[in-house]
Amino acid sequence: MRSSSIIAVVAAVAGLTQPAIATYQADKGAQINFYTDKSCTKYTGEAACWWSKSPLIGRMVNGGQEAECFQLNMPGNSLSINTANIWSKAGGQTRGNCYLFDDYNCKGNSVTSNYVPGSGTCFGSRSKDGWLWKSASCASI
Repeated sequence: MRSSSIIAVVAAVAGLTQPAIATYQADKGAQINFYTDKSCTKYTGEAACWWSKSPLIGRMVNGGQEAECFQLNMPGNSLSINTANIWSKAGGQTRGNCYLFDDYNCKGNSVTSNYVPGSGTCFGSRSKDGWLWKSASCASI
């Protein structure tokens, strides 16, 4: 009786759709994921910025490293986007923001994607004017 309850719980949990988890690589500062559904669950690609190579992640402190703008190259069939993770220079998760723009070179309409470890707000893949997000810059706390 008890084992059938455990199996039922495991099956229910396995059936839940989980958003893609960001994959840490040495020196990675932030990762933005793209999805083919509106709820950030069907992963289709990503873009990233780094601590010591271009594009650089910024630091939101006085005298901190300035963030570089980078191109997202989001697939045209994307329906949602989120900041999947932001990492400290030491590699642990940290808070921060990614700024998404609907034009190249971090111009045009924008939204701020606030990231807190364990959660990444899901946004639609298009700006209020209907354009795909084209560029971004990210900064950690």
